Amino acid sequence: MATNYQHKKANPYLLPVNLYRRVIYTIKDYDRLKEEYNALLNESPAKQPVNTHGGNISSQPTEDKAIRLALISDDIHAIDAALTMIPLEYRQGIINSIKYRTPYPDTAHWHTWQKWRQRYVWSVARKLKKI
Repeated sequence: MATNYQHKKANPYLLPVNLYRRVIYTIKDYDRLKEEYNALLNESPAKQPVNTHGGNISSQPTEDKAIRLALISDDIHAIDAALTMIPLEYRQGIINSIKYRTPYPDTAHWHTWQKWRQRYVWSVARKLKKI
């Protein structure tokens, strides 16, 4: 089933299609976000390059780094926190389905998987303050 499918009838977790896709891609980007966050944490302060052409080089690299860390941290936290709201037996199957497009395991009916996946995506959107 396509990753952008949502049950439409009587669904309190229905998101606008574009928002649903944005959240899906944020979840897919989780590993890169973690790597970037760790790299920024371990990065030493860089020397400010000299700008002789009047371009936009920030004069506040520490503040810029802190803002970037906070934004990435918010995304990571939203993805992790929403996952804790899903029953343990469905977590890995949902993550694998979203990130790697692998089929759901045969441990539950497809509708059950889809229900929990949709709740997870909705919860991530909620924690990202998109809804």
